[in-house]
Amino acid sequence: MEMSKLQWIRRCAQRFLDQNPWLGPDQAITLAADLWFDAEEWNTPEEAADTELAAWDDEDGPPPLPRTLH
Repeated sequence: MEMSKLQWIRRCAQRFLDQNPWLGPDQAITLAADLWFDAEEWNTPEEAADTELAAWDDEDGPPPLPRTLH
């Protein structure tokens, strides 16, 4: 069964939060939503997050996030 976009983003965002508790929920969701566009490249949302996190290690940190108004 194929996962819905919302389910995929939730699982990916949760992986970001599990691995990086310093991220805010909004940041994790934004990062996961950006990865969803290439979801077919990974077997699972968790793999997508792990791949992105590994890239951060190579670049010394996460990519800059867009500012949001609250």
